[in-house]
Amino acid sequence: MPFHRTDEGKIQWPQGISSDDRRFCREIYSTLINHDIVRVQSVYEQAGLKQSSNVVIGCSGGLDSTVLSHAYVQRVILRPKINDQVISTTLMYVNHNLRSKSEIDLDIKHVNYLAKSLDVRVNVTSVNVQEGNVQAQAREARYDAMVRVAGQLGSASIYLAHHANDIAETKLWQFLTGRQVIGINRTLVRNNIVFSRPLLDFTREDLVRYAGIWNLNWHEDYTNSTDKYARNRIRHELIPWIEKDLNPGIVKMLGKVGGL
Repeated sequence: MPFHRTDEGKIQWPQGISSDDRRFCREIYSTLINHDIVRVQSVYEQAGLKQSSNVVIGCSGGLDSTVLSHAYVQRVILRPKINDQVISTTLMYVNHNLRSKSEIDLDIKHVNYLAKSLDVRVNVTSVNVQEGNVQAQAREARYDAMVRVAGQLGSASIYLAHHANDIAETKLWQFLTGRQVIGINRTLVRNNIVFSRPLLDFTREDLVRYAGIWNLNWHEDYTNSTDKYARNRIRHELIPWIEKDLNPGIVKMLGKVGGL
């Protein structure tokens, strides 16, 4: 659904939205605002950096980053400035060159459409992934690319769309592989760039609900559905089994204590 800006402080809600759905959306927007003016500002101060009003959002075209991108634009409408500077938003897509060109083109097409509909900038960057641990290599290449592009855009803020399910998966993976169970940090400073994850208090189910309210479309990466990677098996098999037979609230339970 194309989104059009309205008067400052006013959101153009979907037609027929219920009061309950409106409250739910406002909870997300309030979380994003509070994350900016409390948690992120504190990280900047501790690191001796100046908080940036140029915000980069990592956007793969999937559900999580599509919701974050859309929700952050609504947050900007409600509170358009950081430190008296108008917020400027850029969606950044990182092409890892690990899938077919047709798949990647669909991602980029969606991200471009999303950026246009939200009236924000878009940046598409390609990286090369070395042989070996592909997932780890891709993650490092992605972070390095984001730091480089953020610097070029004059930004010191990068937002990522991890959520409570990601915390649960990470903690179970860390525990089962004998690692220290630390979950996911809400904020991380890397090369004077603040990486931030403002949606960690929300589940994937919450994001699906938000996308439904706003009639958002997304492009699903087929590698997320394969069981080739251990993390995917935890997501598709272990957590659903725990929810069904042991603890239906496992995601929220683990998510509440995730991050800093």
